[in-house]
Amino acid sequence: MSSIPPYPGSDSAGRPEDGSSANPSAWSAPQQAQGSPAQYGQASPYGQPGQQDPQGQPGQPGTQDQPGQQFPAGPQTQPAAASDPAPGTDLGSDLGSSVSWMWSAFARNVAAFLVPAIIWSVAVFVIVGVAVTIAIIVMFGMMQDAPTSSDEVPVGAMVALYGITLASVPFAWIIALLWQSGAVRAAETVRTGGRPVLGRSFVGPGRVILTALLVGIMVGIGTLILVIPGLVLGVFSFYALPAAARGASPVQAIKESFSLVKNNFGLTVLAYVITMAASSIAGSIVIGSILLLPLLVLFQFGLYERVNGRRLTEPVRA
Repeated sequence: MSSIPPYPGSDSAGRPEDGSSANPSAWSAPQQAQGSPAQYGQASPYGQPGQQDPQGQPGQPGTQDQPGQQFPAGPQTQPAAASDPAPGTDLGSDLGSSVSWMWSAFARNVAAFLVPAIIWSVAVFVIVGVAVTIAIIVMFGMMQDAPTSSDEVPVGAMVALYGITLASVPFAWIIALLWQSGAVRAAETVRTGGRPVLGRSFVGPGRVILTALLVGIMVGIGTLILVIPGLVLGVFSFYALPAAARGASPVQAIKESFSLVKNNFGLTVLAYVITMAASSIAGSIVIGSILLLPLLVLFQFGLYERVNGRRLTEPVRA
């Protein structure tokens, strides 16, 4: 990852035109410290390291600023202490900043993340619950029709039970993809300094849905073949959804994620282990399973920005 270029400036920048002498240091532009996130960070093709998204700038070309004229401010970045490491250079700082931003973004936009989570979770539970109920009814019907009086469940009844239950998985997965894409859209709105609208937080852009679908197929096939390939693919596609949210196509997003993980391997593996542990704990609690997906999406966004050398945008308050 290349170092952050200094601000343009010279001894003559801003010097009076009458040629009067002045202390050169009084006219020189402030220099920005050269960061070195190349220890494990890499620049994203969809944003330069250390560069924030465009902000509203007073004085557009061809116009003249009027005295007292107010201009809208762009997204504000989190203030950094003088001792804070640059983004993408310190594992602990990157993880801590990502977790802090995750909670702040969620807490300041609860409705945009929680309402879709509740509705989509109910839809998944209904689909799976209906399938299991039908499977149990079919199984008991086949047991009663069995010629033997043994208490053992016939093989055909067990096959029907598992078959009908597994048939509901693709439908539940489609619901989960839509839910995930909506959380990605809301997270991207927060990242750019806006407040997500509830109506647009249920379903995300098509490229995000296709990216999530492609990642899910890759990880699913790898898990079915052997567990290890599925875990490896899950790690290397960790940043695919944030990349897609910034405008990358599904293939480009996965390629960028692979490149970022290769240059941030230790950090990403640790982050993936944290998310897996959180999933295992939250999966046993109803409210935990509802909150898990939007929080994980926000965590991925926060870490994606950090490994690309960009400071996180402070979520706007209500």
